[in-house]
Amino acid sequence: MGFDSRWGVVFPATRISTPQGLSVSASLVPDDPIKGTVFYRVEPGTSAGKVAVGYVRGDIEDMFKMHAAMIAVMRTWGEPLDSVATDQTYVGLEYERTYGGLCLMCGVFIRTSGNAPGDEDVFSAGIGLGF
Repeated sequence: MGFDSRWGVVFPATRISTPQGLSVSASLVPDDPIKGTVFYRVEPGTSAGKVAVGYVRGDIEDMFKMHAAMIAVMRTWGEPLDSVATDQTYVGLEYERTYGGLCLMCGVFIRTSGNAPGDEDVFSAGIGLGF
């Protein structure tokens, strides 16, 4: 799975999550994830976008079983899901588990800019497909 590039393997995915809504992502994995490696991700969505760096470990050849932990910056726009205000910036931690291409993720974010009442902390959860 994934596409080889000169910098490593790029893994595309699509997800539905809170507060992002529908999103697509591209994760660059520069080294073999069986041993564990750093990876980089960009993930624009209909209601928010994220950039992340994290650690991934897993077996691409064995039913695409992987797990990843990452630190991410998220910015909301449009009409975010789960009653989160627009034009807010958050930093947080996320965990993702992939099995057979099915991705499950969850995360916690703390607002770093913006001042909408009640949106200081945001919980994120989602499901998607990785390729």
